[in-house]
Amino acid sequence: MPSFDEGFVKNLLEHAGDWFNDERRLELARLTKRYFPYTHLFSPIQVNQLYLKNRIVMGPMANFNMAEEFGRPTNKMIQYFVERARGGVGLITTGLVPVGQSRDPTLTEQAGQTYFPRITGSRTLLAGWRELAENIHSHGSHVFIQLTPGMGRVGDPESLLTKHSLPVSASWNPNYYIPAIPCRPLTDGECRNIIRAAGQASADAKAMTIDGVYLHGHEGYLLEQMTNPAFNRRVLSHFADWQAFGLEIVREIRRRVGPHYPIMYRIDLSLALNATYRERMAEVRSLKKFRHERQVAETLDYMTNLVKEGVDLFDVDLGCYENWWLPHPPTQCQAASSCPSRVW
Repeated sequence: MPSFDEGFVKNLLEHAGDWFNDERRLELARLTKRYFPYTHLFSPIQVNQLYLKNRIVMGPMANFNMAEEFGRPTNKMIQYFVERARGGVGLITTGLVPVGQSRDPTLTEQAGQTYFPRITGSRTLLAGWRELAENIHSHGSHVFIQLTPGMGRVGDPESLLTKHSLPVSASWNPNYYIPAIPCRPLTDGECRNIIRAAGQASADAKAMTIDGVYLHGHEGYLLEQMTNPAFNRRVLSHFADWQAFGLEIVREIRRRVGPHYPIMYRIDLSLALNATYRERMAEVRSLKKFRHERQVAETLDYMTNLVKEGVDLFDVDLGCYENWWLPHPPTQCQAASSCPSRVW
């Protein structure tokens, strides 16, 4: 049996607070008769020209091991989502699906196999998504596909061994799992290829009757890395403007899918790194580069510009891998309704 440091546990309990004993706070988080009949939650809503039957959204959860080794959705994945549609969810969102595999070596394994679903490459892959969408639609629900440019510095550094390729990022950043392994910056040409791939994936999703796209732009993944000064410290680059990459992705998607196809963007209001680590941001080697994170006012300005380019809906998050308990709070925090807000 492992031994525990009693002093550590005591210190943890002393700093945890006793908010969970405050019934008034807990009551606010409970869906009780106080809020019945929940008319707002079950009322329809329009997103661009798409009508959702209610405001219940199934958040994105990992699709790992629910696709074939080359990315086609399996029957297991289809039935997983269909069961939620049968339960009455208005909008289902998938877990992350890469827009392409060629620019981020952490997205695939040897021989091009992958544990992520794919929507690129062949009619065989596309047919799986059409089947998924049609089955969801048969129960009156709608589905958005979550598209990601990649993992970047939070991708598996095993690519260095299996592919002899460094993980990628917006600038020279340490890999999250093994900080001694550097992640090289994407070239401007590679960035433009990703932008075009995002447009193609969105057009394919629309053709497969998927109801909208959902950009994976939060928690320090590659889209966040390109659009946050904490990670994007480029100088001689078109994408040194940290807003450029995200805005151009949305512009390309809108160009490919037209004005009426919904675009949703999941974004961090703040990484909250300085708020989390404070003076340690200047002391811990793996955090030093990230001190100049995007501020809330800058995020709001960026969101305004994203709307101008065509974003219809935001899913607002908080935090990243370095403070994982913020976007993914433990059970005791969830009980107090301290989860990041979802904004419509």
